[in-house]
Amino acid sequence: MLEAVSALEAVDEERPWKPLQAEFTVNFPPGMSPDLAIVERIRREFFAEYVPLWVRKPYKNPAGHLVVAGWHCIGEWAPLHNDPMKEPRNVDRPLVPTPLFPFQGGVVYDLLTMCDLWAPGSRGERLNAPPDFVPYDERVYHFMQATDRVVSREYGNLKQKVKTRIDLRKAAEDKELERVEENARLSMHDDRHMIRRAIQEGNLAEPPKALRVYTQASKVFEGAAQ
Repeated sequence: MLEAVSALEAVDEERPWKPLQAEFTVNFPPGMSPDLAIVERIRREFFAEYVPLWVRKPYKNPAGHLVVAGWHCIGEWAPLHNDPMKEPRNVDRPLVPTPLFPFQGGVVYDLLTMCDLWAPGSRGERLNAPPDFVPYDERVYHFMQATDRVVSREYGNLKQKVKTRIDLRKAAEDKELERVEENARLSMHDDRHMIRRAIQEGNLAEPPKALRVYTQASKVFEGAAQ
């Protein structure tokens, strides 16, 4: 919500608003703290690392005045930075765990700001005005629950697709390996017959009686007889 009046009512000009650096915190302004019962229900049922956040974002309106907007935000706590595609937020957090933030250490990601975006092509979108505030109530729970179901279903399907592709690739590799081994076996010559034929044709002298001829991988080795 705006810490002033409605964004479009604040200034009646057509120049765009200029957003400034947003701040994220788990310390909520008076009257804006989320319902702890809803927070604990979300954590208990499907999102144990859920962190309710408050995002405070100042704007310069067309007249050059500073106007501050604030919204609820869905955050996620992680013990370590584990997302190479997204940087964690520098969140203002309490020094000791609290019911709203029972975590220690780690990092926090902002996942979604709960606000009512302007319709495409509307004056609010055209002027880049702050979007409308969405209160924290049961709608937050139902939205997050529905999102979790969709993500879980899609992730489950994705895992099955990846496993199927791995299994098919492994089966194809095993079949190709069997083919290569069979071709190698068929192309391998029996050196003993070649040696006998060479001796019979006089192309190779008879080996001494004290020696035994061994063959291995088409190479002839001689060793003393036992």
